[in-house]
Amino acid sequence: MRVRATHPSFTGRPAARVVSRAATSGQAYVCVDGRKAATVDLKSSTTKYRDAIWPKPWSSGAKHPVKIVVVGTEGRPALTTDGPVHLR
Repeated sequence: MRVRATHPSFTGRPAARVVSRAATSGQAYVCVDGRKAATVDLKSSTTKYRDAIWPKPWSSGAKHPVKIVVVGTEGRPALTTDGPVHLR
């Protein structure tokens, strides 16, 4: 089962997604500008909070819509995301 969560667009150059990781954390697709950009696996043997994943630089400061799509990984369906961050 997939659950879709749409997050606001951001305007900037370098950005990342802030998440929590745990043993029960599953996988998610990161979609940017309407296209799948990456698959991330958030499983971790130790719990981690405010972990920046999928850092991405762009050559211009254009507006980019970002969507996180939960894959629904069997046995570890959980996913916790705090939001996008701008990197410097």
